Amino acid sequence: MAIEITESDKYREAFDRVHASTALPEKSVIMKSEALERFIRGGFPNTRSERWKYTDLGIAAERARTVALPIPQTADLPDGTQWAEDCTTIIARNGQYLETPDLPPGIRIETGPAAVASTLRAPVPMPGRDALADLNAAFIADSLVLDISHTPATPICIHHLIDSGAGAVHIRMAIRVAAGVNASVIEVYEGSGDTLTNAITDISISANGQLSHTRVQADSHGSVHLGATSIHLASDASAAVRALELGGSLARLDLAAHLDGPGADIDISSLVLAPRETHGDHHIDIDHSAPKTRSRVTSRCVAGHGRAVMNGRIHVCEGAQQTDAGLVNHNLVLSATGEIDAKPELEIYADDVSCSHGSTTGQLDEDALFYLQSRGIAVEDARRLLVQAFVSAVTSNVPSSPIERLADDALTRLLGECDE
Repeated sequence: MAIEITESDKYREAFDRVHASTALPEKSVIMKSEALERFIRGGFPNTRSERWKYTDLGIAAERARTVALPIPQTADLPDGTQWAEDCTTIIARNGQYLETPDLPPGIRIETGPAAVASTLRAPVPMPGRDALADLNAAFIADSLVLDISHTPATPICIHHLIDSGAGAVHIRMAIRVAAGVNASVIEVYEGSGDTLTNAITDISISANGQLSHTRVQADSHGSVHLGATSIHLASDASAAVRALELGGSLARLDLAAHLDGPGADIDISSLVLAPRETHGDHHIDIDHSAPKTRSRVTSRCVAGHGRAVMNGRIHVCEGAQQTDAGLVNHNLVLSATGEIDAKPELEIYADDVSCSHGSTTGQLDEDALFYLQSRGIAVEDARRLLVQAFVSAVTSNVPSSPIERLADDALTRLLGECDE
């Protein structure tokens, strides 16, 4: 006798298997179960939604039904996982934090059931992304809460490793910067194989705090990466945010900044590389909800034989007078089959503001290529120099040399396929 197994049954069965080996309190399990049921009722976003019109999550929906099981806390880590000598490195494997270093004074890390409960109590609302947040809440086996109460001498790197064959890995983090603190945090994601990563980071910066935040997605080809970063800035807080989309077959980052207090300030730099058979998508939302706030977005997309998407939206709330906001998106298409979709938006409900946005899409300047070749530079090297200069608005002055190597390797692969 055959029994029909529905998609909902598969999610519930996976939920039971994941939580059979966790030690979460009953209240957390109930909250996670409720999140799963909300996800089952709503399902994945689809291209009928305006925010997802360019990005089809069909392959993500297929992979989401195979969920990574918790791994033992004694599991070995691959060699070479220390990110850089000049960083304090926290290492996670398949969403679980297996190695935390000796921390300098003023840095506190919480993981395990208490951290899961803490992140579940603080949901991260993201436009058009509630279903993915519910899926994340349902299946996280571990969480990281990073409290920074004193200015650290070196950057803090959170290095996520995703095993080939792990299935769907759900990652949740909260980063809290105390008043007056100046900190640098790096998130790195390196996945391999046909995996799905669903990662959410919630950042809060208290009054007069400063944060340099760099997010690098460098998964292998074949991976699917769905990321979300939410940043709240209090009065006179500032952030310099850099997001690099360097790998994966399908990659999407939703980045939302909330300027909640007067004097809050944020600079965002965004890069999407789209080589052959890849789709990279950055959605950036900035909400100015307080007066005298400032934001700047600098975005670059480079399409080889793949597709890149950039949607940037600046929203100025009623009463947010003397807002100063600007968004500039420049795109470069390197082949006849490359594609870039750009959609900058302004939504303004205050009358004393200075806001601007713009977008350009084009190819390499033939005159510049000719000039470099006339100086004895081979055409492949000339093309590389021009593309490197184009992306340097985002990649220059990155806080760690391994990031430079990852970006350079990704660019080399993209240019190599265009030279074929």
